[in-house]
Formats: sequence, structure tokens, C-alpha cells
Amino acid sequence: MSSNPLRLLPAFRKKLLAARRRWTLKLSWPNGYLALTIAVVAVFILGPTAAVLINQRISIADSTDEIATESTHLAKLQRSLDQWNDPDHVESQARDRLFYAMPGETLYLVVDNRPENDKPKELPPISSDLTRTEPDWAETLLGDVFDAGLAPEETAPPAG
Repeated sequence: MSSNPLRLLPAFRKKLLAARRRWTLKLSWPNGYLALTIAVVAVFILGPTAAVLINQRISIADSTDEIATESTHLAKLQRSLDQWNDPDHVESQARDRLFYAMPGETLYLVVDNRPENDKPKELPPISSDLTRTEPDWAETLLGDVFDAGLAPEETAPPAG
């Protein structure tokens, strides 16, 4: 044998082409149809299963988000419950919401505590004559709806 690698190249190439022909004959039309049929059947069998798996993963992700949201809400409720176990908080809420006073204390209720610039400058004169007015109920109803919808949101008093 010669030590020249270029002389070995045509012989190797012939062996490679012969091996390729053998594999090409093995993958002829009937075998190709069989492989295609197996691939199509696999898609039809595994397709719905994959869809179920994807839907389950989506459901698990949604449930995890819902659990996180509910855990946050539960923590807020627990803090509120802890506040109501504090006697000072209960006392302050009773004073603010129910107008309770401790024995011996005098409770003063301020009726008009608006700032001076919000109070009317002059009150209209009070008449001793009675007059009958015809209210427009539709306009009054519409005004009440707008007032309720456009009223600023009340903010909760600071806890503590």
C-alpha cells in the first residue's frame, strides 16, 4: 500500500457510496410509508394528550396565582383581627364609630365642622309663609345618581 492518502480517497468513496445504496434500498417506498403512517398515528394519539397536559399546566398556574392572592388577603384579615384584639384599638373605634365615652367623660358632638371658607357667607332669609313647590322627580333622581357616582371615595382612617 502506498502512503499517499489521496490514493486511498477513491477507494473510501466507493465504500461510502456502496453503504449509502444499501441504506437507500432499506428505506424504500414501503418503509417510508410505514414511517409516515407511524408519525401521523403518533400525532393523533399524542396530540389530545399534549393538549390536556397544557390545559392542566395553565390551570395549575391560575390556581397558584389565586392561592397567592388569597394568601395576601388572608394576611390582611389576620392583621385586622389582631388589631381588634388590642383593647386600645377597640376603645378608639367605639369612640369614633359609636360615639361612646368613658364614664365621667363628657361627649361633645360638633354639627358643622366645615372650614370657614366652605361655609355659606349669608344664609337666605327664613320666610314664615308656606309655599308649595312642584319638584321634578326625574331631575332629582338623575342628580342623585350623578352625585352618588361622582362622589370622591372615602378613605379609611389610619389604623392605630
